Amino acid sequence: MGIFHNPKPGSLLRCDFTMHANPREPEIGKARPIIVVSRPANGLCIVVPLSTKIGHTVKPWHHEMDTSFWPKNLQNQCWAKCDLILTVADWRLDRYFQKDQYGKRKYKDFRATELDLLAINQAVLTALGIQT
Repeated sequence: MGIFHNPKPGSLLRCDFTMHANPREPEIGKARPIIVVSRPANGLCIVVPLSTKIGHTVKPWHHEMDTSFWPKNLQNQCWAKCDLILTVADWRLDRYFQKDQYGKRKYKDFRATELDLLAINQAVLTALGIQT
């Protein structure tokens, strides 16, 4: 696992939060989809995790994603949880793939829409208390 390219903001990737860690509640302890928010340095990405569950109420730091152009297994209701922003190493990240008619993996670069990325950035600022 691990990517060999520099993902741009808005890239949809899979992050394995379990590798070489001992996560405990309320930390994220499984592999899940993420959106890259920024690229601060070589080998690191600032990311926002995605979830199909939002909890009891939608907060200003939650954003419902447009998943219509994503892999079929991710095309259900999906929320960016911008209060859980993280900096992770590239070796935790991997691309999504779809299988062709022969069953071979075809890796593709999936991205958030520009509107989703703008909304995520606003929600991150709200979660950090920088903007309301």
